[in-house]
Amino acid sequence: MEGSMRVPRVVNHLRLPAVVAMGLCAALAAPSSASASGSPAMETVITMDVATGKVLSIKKVEAPVSPAISNDNICQSSDVCWKSGQTPYADQGFFGTPGTITGSWPYRSSFRTGSYTASGTWVYGGVTHSTGTRGPGTTIALTGLATAKSATIY
Repeated sequence: MEGSMRVPRVVNHLRLPAVVAMGLCAALAAPSSASASGSPAMETVITMDVATGKVLSIKKVEAPVSPAISNDNICQSSDVCWKSGQTPYADQGFFGTPGTITGSWPYRSSFRTGSYTASGTWVYGGVTHSTGTRGPGTTIALTGLATAKSATIY
């Protein structure tokens, strides 16, 4: 049937009236990235009753901006890196846009900024310490093994 919208299974299982289900499909299919005019990214928030599963509202709201800093267990030469000082613990590489990632990475022997301006924190003997903000191409060699707690790209 031309012009009709098929209700996907993921929505159909909610047993919604067809009009609501189609509106929900349209809302979910709407783009969520910023427009060419520079307006903020939008996301769809669907409020559902916890007891019945009934859709109470569907609205568009401004999407929260979150940093696109990422973490991997490999350190590329350009990455911010918490180096492991003990096998089998992997190096922890950080890359992307400005932001902070927190965690707990034991047995770290050094911190490297790669091609970024960056900082890191670690805990040793129950006390938290910071590398301070360091420019690209800097390595902080620790005199022992510590637990890394964060990496920040500026």
